[in-house]
Amino acid sequence: SKEHRKDKVKLSTVVQPEELEGFFTRYAEVMKAETTALKKRDRSGRKKATKAKKKGKGGGETTGEGQKK
Repeated sequence: SKEHRKDKVKLSTVVQPEELEGFFTRYAEVMKAETTALKKRDRSGRKKATKAKKKGKGGGETTGEGQKK
C-alpha cells in the first residue's frame, strides 16, 4: 500500500560481466530458498465457491458462450 512504500528498502548491485554467471547461480539459490519458505495461499474458500457454482447454487446468469450478462 502507499503507506508502506516509504518503509520499503530498494537494493541494487553492480556485477562485472565476467562474474555474471556466478552471480545468477547464487541469486537463484537465494530465491529458491526464499520461495520454499513462503506459506501457501489458502484457497479453500475459492474451491467451495467453484463447487457451489458448478452445482448451480452460485454465480449470475450466463449467455450461451459462458459469459455473464
